[in-house]
Amino acid sequence: MATTALPQPAAPYAIVPIANQRQFGLDEGASSSAVVVQLVPCGQAADDRSAIYALVKRLDENKGDAPFLFRRERAALKAALATPALATLVPPLLHADWPTLTLTVAYVPYPSLARFRAWAHAEGQVTDVGSLFRSLMLQLGARLLEAVALLATHGLAHGDIKPENVLYQPETGDFRLIDFGFALSASVSQGGGGGDLVRRGHALASPLYAAPEVLGRTESLLADYHVPTADCWSVGMTVFDALCNRQPFEPPVSSISALRRAVWKPLDLAGHARGLAHHEAACLQVVLVIDPKARADPHALAQRWWALLEQQAKKNTEVEATTGDVNSTRTSPPSPSSSLVM
Repeated sequence: MATTALPQPAAPYAIVPIANQRQFGLDEGASSSAVVVQLVPCGQAADDRSAIYALVKRLDENKGDAPFLFRRERAALKAALATPALATLVPPLLHADWPTLTLTVAYVPYPSLARFRAWAHAEGQVTDVGSLFRSLMLQLGARLLEAVALLATHGLAHGDIKPENVLYQPETGDFRLIDFGFALSASVSQGGGGGDLVRRGHALASPLYAAPEVLGRTESLLADYHVPTADCWSVGMTVFDALCNRQPFEPPVSSISALRRAVWKPLDLAGHARGLAHHEAACLQVVLVIDPKARADPHALAQRWWALLEQQAKKNTEVEATTGDVNSTRTSPPSPSSSLVM
């Protein structure tokens, strides 16, 4: 099922329900928080090619932070509506059977990075250095940094980058960042008087992927930080998770307090992250820098990451030319300029 270009935002739609939600990997029933529907511009047939598929997130108005998160995600997607590699916003829809708060985005039939990672590790696709999976994950890291940089140009930071929030198509390398419920303004540092915003935006979102400055050293003391560079740390943790299928902390942490202690200690990627090749560790070290002031901006970090991949590709070519051993699973990184093509 392929998505098509969206009609103009003002175009009215007819909603065509889809009975079998399991084909989209969703639960069925009234209690489900998300549903895929077909949207057809009024006056056109349901099977017309102009129809699109949309994922409708149904939010409970009476459930805690649901209204807060809904408004934040909607505002973030509207601000970055034309940015590639993001979930595409469809005009909000009201339906008699749905709550008032709904968020509708174009449906993308890609698995989450978390699901793809689980499959790859279960199938033994990650053991060989230079394997296709590992090369794809390193390329994805550079592309995610480019997406963070693009978001920053729109004054936004994602705030919750993790494998579950990256939809990934391994055959094409295409991806989408989703779930902007914890998005933050990238125009100012957060912290101090914005402590509540920080907690909602990062520390309580996905702590294992949060930067040290986001977690803070204690629950009551959150340091100031620049949100785009905090997103870059999350990209590094996401790629580490994909490559190693575990935490980078030794021993693994099981509580927020233990995580706050562990995240401020230097990461020995070569020693603790067994199985990481030298160039993989080098890429991760670019972004997993504890001091946020020593972490470069997203655009510069993306360029450094790509440069490391290009250096490794040249080394691979030299080795293959010398030994005559061409590894058919090895892949060279594409040009950064093509990394966010829709």
